[in-house]
Amino acid sequence: MNSENPERTYARWPLRDVPGTPATDVLLIGPEADGINTVFDDDSRKLVGPKDYRPGGKYHSIVKLQIRFEGQDASDTRHAQATGWLIMPHLIVTAAHCVYDHTYDFGKAIQVCAYVGYNGKNSIDKPGVQFRRGLKVVILKDWIISDTNRGSDVAFTRVDEFSDVVRIAQQPTNGIVEKMFRSVVEYPCDKSLGDERGAQMKVTAIGQRVDHSVLRTGSLFLGQVGSPVAAVAGTALGVLSKLGAGASIDIGSVHVNYRQCAARAIVAETAMQTLVQMDPHQANRFKIFDKIEDQFPETKDVVPRVAQLITPGIIESALRISVNAQAGYENTSRLYPTLPSINGSLSVADKRFADAFTRYTNQGDGNVMSEFLSSIVNTGLSAGSPQMDDITRVMGESEFSVTDMSTHVEILCHRALIGDTALKSLIAIPLDQMMQNGLFDHFVGTVGNIGRTVIAVAPVVVQNILNDLKQSR
Repeated sequence: MNSENPERTYARWPLRDVPGTPATDVLLIGPEADGINTVFDDDSRKLVGPKDYRPGGKYHSIVKLQIRFEGQDASDTRHAQATGWLIMPHLIVTAAHCVYDHTYDFGKAIQVCAYVGYNGKNSIDKPGVQFRRGLKVVILKDWIISDTNRGSDVAFTRVDEFSDVVRIAQQPTNGIVEKMFRSVVEYPCDKSLGDERGAQMKVTAIGQRVDHSVLRTGSLFLGQVGSPVAAVAGTALGVLSKLGAGASIDIGSVHVNYRQCAARAIVAETAMQTLVQMDPHQANRFKIFDKIEDQFPETKDVVPRVAQLITPGIIESALRISVNAQAGYENTSRLYPTLPSINGSLSVADKRFADAFTRYTNQGDGNVMSEFLSSIVNTGLSAGSPQMDDITRVMGESEFSVTDMSTHVEILCHRALIGDTALKSLIAIPLDQMMQNGLFDHFVGTVGNIGRTVIAVAPVVVQNILNDLKQSR
């Protein structure tokens, strides 16, 4: 027990002996147990080949785990399926939810089977496949208290030592991302080999170095560069939608107030970031993931062409943001951009949300910054969502250049559209529940963090869009 720092107190316990025979009955844990889809239609996960999971392969230190919990009945033969990785020949890192269960209140793990080189139950006697039993588990106390403490969802499992494995070593982040793709490797339970779920290793590429790591689009946690860039992509979608909705598509004469589109994209990206902070059980109760999945098929065929059009502007915007971030630039000016006045009135739900935001930021003492943040939310809510029919209309039959970057910008576009769906879903949540667990506080903080940056660089992508549309006509 770490008594000097109670905030990082941990728990540890020994594990029971276990035979090396793989279990066939699966106990679903995590999002899948709650009926939450973790993969959309365009599943890009690829099967890992034998040369990579066998001895000497780059994924040979990825561990297949099977776990039983203390709260399971003796007759319950199901095992949770999980993935870990070896940071030492005898030490595995995995998620805390894999070894301490809140979904069924089964509590702590009592048996852990660990395999390297695993490729299904019929592979365990083949050369290169090793089985080890778990000896001890260590997790943070915060995870035991509640599975809403997602920052504590990490665990260490000690096992009998594996032989001839190369551990996955810690390396400086900057050195890694400048030279390598980023990917996720796992034994996913929604895939099967015959009748065995989670039998094979899959890999998903989630990003790539782009112009000195400016545009890493795969992660939800994009930091001070990625989050504004995602909102810039949302701004581009909004501008295209406004252009397509006009009575005329004379690109040279149509005026689009980009700040209105930027405000919408800012609050949509903020909603995306807030959704990441939500308890997944709560998000599922409000059908947020269902709504996101419903909109995906409607947008996926249009997004590739949009990405081709906006990629040059996105790259330039991202570079500007990156240069400022790397230089440690911070805009300390007391002057804030002026946003357009709202035409018409907000819906009842939108107005309730906007009023709550204004009260929260003012806290009784209005100032220029709080007025600016409130105007972003009010303007963004009044702007409405990007409409794919209008975007398709303004692009017409024009052909746009495909670059190596277009695929990554596609991901940003999908992220922006998911964020817009998340925004509408968050607004529908009762305010008292939004106030719980710091969600509203997180929403307010994110608007403040990215608002001025996005509005400042938005003209870059807008001008690129207008120029390319003119040339294509």
